[in-house]
Amino acid sequence: MNEKNYKIIVSVLGLVLLLVLVVGITYAVFTYTKKGNVENTIRTGKITMSYREGENGITLENAYPMEDSVGKVLSDPNQIFDFTVNITTKWLCTNGNSR
Repeated sequence: MNEKNYKIIVSVLGLVLLLVLVVGITYAVFTYTKKGNVENTIRTGKITMSYREGENGITLENAYPMEDSVGKVLSDPNQIFDFTVNITTKWLCTNGNSR
């Protein structure tokens, strides 16, 4: 066997080995499944809305939609709805860590 044939055989074997490795690793990556039970828990924060009713409470008579720019300049006590919104944004990861 001469040197040229030896180099061709070694090159072909190297390519076959490389091809087998690539196919084997690709197959392993796409067929891997992790077994076990992981409980996925999602917990939300808390949203509270507070409002003051006053004497009149909430009455909607002859109420029509209006643009924000019009509603922001209303000043009659019967046209104002005073409220606040409080939000707590704390959630729990599945591994038990809070964020």
